[in-house]
Amino acid sequence: DPVMVNPNSFNTLKVVLRETGKATGCKRYTHNDVKRQWLNVCFDGLPYALKMKIVFNFVTCSLCQMELEDMDDLNSHMEEHHILEDDKFFKEFDLNLLRVGDGHYEMNLIKSHE
Repeated sequence: DPVMVNPNSFNTLKVVLRETGKATGCKRYTHNDVKRQWLNVCFDGLPYALKMKIVFNFVTCSLCQMELEDMDDLNSHMEEHHILEDDKFFKEFDLNLLRVGDGHYEMNLIKSHE
């Protein structure tokens, strides 16, 4: 089923990735005996750039489930809310194997002929 949002913003891309993970039965979202540990995802253009930021920087605090855009935000959050706790976090979208879509190849072919 299509996810009916435009994946050209940070927040809507998170919705698309979560719904795709649920629909494909990734273990992080189903919490049962599913074997799928990762998901192959192709993007082009702006969603590709946003996806890279989400995969490598986006973290969630394991203690309170607060979503944070990068490790600097996590450090500030831990100092402010969980002073006596160890840093506990997970990268929710690290299960996505990022691939360049066919549009990137086509754009590069066109540029090389100019």
